Amino acid sequence: MKSEIRNTDRGRMLFLTDGKTEIGCALDFGIRVSHLSVAGMENICYEQPADCSDGLVTDGGWKLYGGHRIWNTPEDDTCYCPDNDPIEYELLEDGVLLKQEEEPWRRIEKELKIRFLTDGRIEVTNLIRNMSDNPVDTAAWGVNTLSGGDVEVDFIPAEVVPGEPGRLVSLWGDTSITDERLTWSRNHLSAKYIPIPDYFKIGMYTKSGIATYTNKGQKFDLMFGTEHFGNYPDNGCNYELYMNKAFIEMESLGEVKHLSKGECVTHTEYWRITKQ
Repeated sequence: MKSEIRNTDRGRMLFLTDGKTEIGCALDFGIRVSHLSVAGMENICYEQPADCSDGLVTDGGWKLYGGHRIWNTPEDDTCYCPDNDPIEYELLEDGVLLKQEEEPWRRIEKELKIRFLTDGRIEVTNLIRNMSDNPVDTAAWGVNTLSGGDVEVDFIPAEVVPGEPGRLVSLWGDTSITDERLTWSRNHLSAKYIPIPDYFKIGMYTKSGIATYTNKGQKFDLMFGTEHFGNYPDNGCNYELYMNKAFIEMESLGEVKHLSKGECVTHTEYWRITKQ
């Protein structure tokens, strides 16, 4: 693995590569993985304009930035604690560990461990640690904010029992299953980026544990957990998809755990990015 720090228009970035995949981690804000690509190819992560003209900022100072970030339940306004300060990092033999100071709004710490695996995948472990004196029920999950592209996911239930419901779909806001960006088949969902004003967000449980994104001549496989009857957020979703006029978000969700002070919960994604 090779690493170097570069000064970019987004501040200092730590770039890592195993010769196949290149990732870039922001050091002056975050935690964010702001660059992901096949080595030598174009970044597939969404890059928020410097003037935040996409409107994705809060009155409290939180910014989207783009790329991979750590999220956790319950999802409400306190999720949007500004993370605009420099982070700490520790280089590992095969990756990096990123650490963020305690968030004052939720009294949690976040850590992201990234490892290049010998089979070409990248292991991405999202960690949430409770620093409050009060116990919390929370789950860690990864949000991957990507430039416009196409998404495919197999919508496969854990099991099929004749005469009983076996598939879960959650819809946000006024999301319609007839949205022109969505195409459904018996066991499959396809989404095609179209820069139109209306957003949609849809969640599901899928046993497949993999969603695929294609854009800029590259194919990104997002792999995640599929624990049967797992205590997943948002009515049991282990995968969620959001799209608006600017970008796509592919989200994989971990299980909700009860944490006392100092205890943590982790959620691991696996990434593979190849030429399309």
